[in-house]
Amino acid sequence: MTGRKVKIVGGSSTLTVPGVRFDALGKRMYEGRLTDESGRVVADALYTVRNEYAPMTVELSEPFYENAIFPGQKVDHVRGSVALNLPEDVLKTATLRITLTGAGVKDASMTLRPRQGKASFVFDTAHMEEGDHPLTVEVLHDGQVVANKTLVVRKLAKPQGSCVYIDKYRRLVVDGKPIFVRGWYGNATYLISQALRDKYGDQPDSKFVNTWNAQVGMQAERIDRTESTSGHVKEDIMPSAKVFKVMRQRIEAARNSKTLRWYYLCDEPECRGVSPVYLKYQYDFIKKLDPYHPVMIITREPARFTGCADILNPHPYLTPTVNAKGVRRMRSPKRIRDQMRTVLAAGKGRIPAWLTPQAFSYGFVDPQADYPTFVEYRCMLWDAVANGATGFTPFMYAAHFGSPDLRIGCDFVYESMAYLDDFLNSAERPMSLTVEAPQDGVDAWAKKIDGKVLLVAVNLLDKPVTATIKVRGLDDVSELYGFREKADVKLAKGQLTLKFSPYQVHLLTYPKINKQLRTVQDVDHQIAAARAAMKKPGNILFGRGDRKSVVKGTSVDLVV
Repeated sequence: MTGRKVKIVGGSSTLTVPGVRFDALGKRMYEGRLTDESGRVVADALYTVRNEYAPMTVELSEPFYENAIFPGQKVDHVRGSVALNLPEDVLKTATLRITLTGAGVKDASMTLRPRQGKASFVFDTAHMEEGDHPLTVEVLHDGQVVANKTLVVRKLAKPQGSCVYIDKYRRLVVDGKPIFVRGWYGNATYLISQALRDKYGDQPDSKFVNTWNAQVGMQAERIDRTESTSGHVKEDIMPSAKVFKVMRQRIEAARNSKTLRWYYLCDEPECRGVSPVYLKYQYDFIKKLDPYHPVMIITREPARFTGCADILNPHPYLTPTVNAKGVRRMRSPKRIRDQMRTVLAAGKGRIPAWLTPQAFSYGFVDPQADYPTFVEYRCMLWDAVANGATGFTPFMYAAHFGSPDLRIGCDFVYESMAYLDDFLNSAERPMSLTVEAPQDGVDAWAKKIDGKVLLVAVNLLDKPVTATIKVRGLDDVSELYGFREKADVKLAKGQLTLKFSPYQVHLLTYPKINKQLRTVQDVDHQIAAARAAMKKPGNILFGRGDRKSVVKGTSVDLVV
């Protein structure tokens, strides 16, 4: 395509060009070039595009997940939609024939005309029996089938091991009970001294962790290293026979476990250019052998891998640093907001957004690197909540013992979430609200359950701000009360004003939650005391002026 005139809008970073035709399917490289009227090039870039074409897509809204009815679920109907991508002359007179077959399904067939290439259908499945039930959609034109697609609706029997699925509220349901995931990613041997391991052990230090050692790794490059060295993982091809063999062995060994929650398919595929087509082969293989456990990927580019996992878990590490002059810097927490919203948008609201926040220091590669502070870490997690997250797997367990902020603070954050679990894990939709704050720097989220209210408000800026928040549906509430903080706030017609220190989180409830819990201020004092103790006589680093110390020719494990 050449010579197309386009309009550039000031302030916009996106340019949409309609009606672009691609000459071939598959993975190809294209050049995008923008010139002015004189022919001078003003922008030029190369893009790798994966062109795919589907004449028809079929999507079920019920059952919601994996086209499967799980044990204990009451699903009396199969509902879905069809979207056609066919020539206009075909669409004008095309007819759809939709048929559902299998034990317990009677008279499940219909014929209908699509409107503007779209149609919806519903079948009564109250008496559907366990097993596989093919759903076939055919496009008829001039008496001929010009396109067809079959998917399988499964009614699953009770498994021997755990039964885990995702419901329509994007919650992880474990043996019939939805949970808001509070876990860790990584075991207790990575980035940790033996002295710390001996002191704190290999189990989570917080009783509020509800998923631990819950996954089985399926990373192809760790199964067959030649897949990486040969570059196969970057190609749109099937994995090696060895990869599938070991995957089968791991699935068969794990699927009947009572503690398995999900399969971990890939770690940072964007960093090594792993092909989403390659991963999709792995994903489909897992789901065929074990429909009872979802698949998760940790990635900073979740949109690229949307079709390869049931759960997308971004890890937008904010990499705090402190220079020699004591100046602290950190990437903006807005990166977390962006990643959560990307997952929900790319997955069309059907894929859970989890967060793997940074709970370690990059000190092993950067001498200026530091751990997140308690305030920063709390900001990360609660901003993810405010943007739709339904689970956390911080990286990495035990490394956080090297930081008083995290050693003390992580448990506080998870404890707070446990006490507020009824709100976080509720099927109620978040309340509609608006936020007025400088630089779009405050995120907020609110829920109302049986007359009780939780408001989460997070400052994403490294400076104090004031924000005005208006929540629809709170006209009957005149005051919100600080949860674990002294921050009671008056409301007028659902509107309130909050002041924030840098990266501060406000948790406000109605009515007041009267529990004898440590406050944020208590934790701040406890952390400050622990930091001060690191500089007192008796500490091996006393008088050195810096917590980091190297003794030539000597290896020392430190517990602070």
